[in-house]
Amino acid sequence: MYHSPFTINLINCDNSIQKSVTFLFNGNESPALPGLLAVTGAASGFAIGIEKSDGTMIPINTTMSPYQLSNGTNSFELQAYVKVEPDAINNHSIIPGDFSSVATFEMIYE
Repeated sequence: MYHSPFTINLINCDNSIQKSVTFLFNGNESPALPGLLAVTGAASGFAIGIEKSDGTMIPINTTMSPYQLSNGTNSFELQAYVKVEPDAINNHSIIPGDFSSVATFEMIYE
């Protein structure tokens, strides 16, 4: 499976003000692959997932466990990946082409 890594950097953190942060990724969820982002465009038969660098899935539209903040810069290594729908595999119905998907994220400080 191909992974595309990305990093969220929080700079100038002061953990005397906020001790932790939780991320919430919002987007249109795939009906065939719950927890993954639906795609739009000419291509079909798959969805986009987001996971931590250790491979732990981050479901769309669900808050994840909080990260403890350190003073200074905090970097969160994540990755996106493409997963094929089971029916598309069984029916050989994956359609190649251009596609897109949009996710927004919230940072919830505690």
